[in-house]
Amino acid sequence: MCSYNWPGNVRELENVLERLSVLKEDLHVYPEDIDEIKKKVADNVNNIENRQKSCEASIKLSGNMEDMEKEIICTTLQLVKYDKEEACKKLGISKTTLWRKLKKWNIS
Repeated sequence: MCSYNWPGNVRELENVLERLSVLKEDLHVYPEDIDEIKKKVADNVNNIENRQKSCEASIKLSGNMEDMEKEIICTTLQLVKYDKEEACKKLGISKTTLWRKLKKWNIS
């Protein structure tokens, strides 16, 4: 553990030790245990970065926020077979907000 650089400083060390305490069944920690945890952390960071890049690309491709919002709401309505109450639950918005948006876009 002392030979590793710990670029995340104390937080990274803390995170690795916390994960080891949860994942390990015995009290002994071996170098390969730390390597495995570090790999999992690196994989998680890469996954997050990839998702972020994907979201950024989607935003650039799809136009402005209002168009994306309209597309999300309309798609959700289709998925729930136009059950507005269910759509509001899935979207996390109030019925009033949904009603205003649909009225604004002339969608009945």
